[in-house]
Amino acid sequence: MVIHVEKFADVYDVIPNYDPDMDSDVVVVVGSSKSNVGGFTPKQLRDAFDYIQDDANWKNPFCALVPRDMLKVVEDAAVYFAATLVEVFDTVDPDTVVVEGAGYYARVGA
Repeated sequence: MVIHVEKFADVYDVIPNYDPDMDSDVVVVVGSSKSNVGGFTPKQLRDAFDYIQDDANWKNPFCALVPRDMLKVVEDAAVYFAATLVEVFDTVDPDTVVVEGAGYYARVGA
């Protein structure tokens, strides 16, 4: 069984046998038809979004200090869950960055 989900006009997901708690075997492809974006499991995306989301409400704008090696999954998770792109800012520590996102409410005009 293959489920085709269109959440946003420029984002697509093809999720065979979708189970958001799986750590392997299911890969979610996130990206626009104009780009080639790497795949992450639903668990990887969920964990990354949990790391950056606003604690009060996941739909709010967010700002987080993130290890640089997590940047790709964080960017994809923000698009996948909140339909928002992140702005990335360097810090004095070369191994960390600050990411900021407008959040889901801003994306949908709420």
